[in-house]
Amino acid sequence: MTNLSKHQSLVFPYLQEVVKAHVDRFPKDGTTGRPEKVIEDITKNISTDFHKVFKEFWNRESVYGFGDVQLKSLYDKVMHYR
Repeated sequence: MTNLSKHQSLVFPYLQEVVKAHVDRFPKDGTTGRPEKVIEDITKNISTDFHKVFKEFWNRESVYGFGDVQLKSLYDKVMHYR
């Protein structure tokens, strides 16, 4: 998909961005994925309040389209390992 996404498409103008976001969720080296890293940064530098985290995550990473339940699951995971 990564190779396919490098070709411009009028039908899928955001394909490259979306594929990169998906690939960044599951790094091959086993490190923390992009959404978790963003949540870590928000909770470290802005707030640990979930509502504020949710709002800031949406401002930064709306490409994921996560709803509150999906993000809450990631948030809980990040907060557990903090």
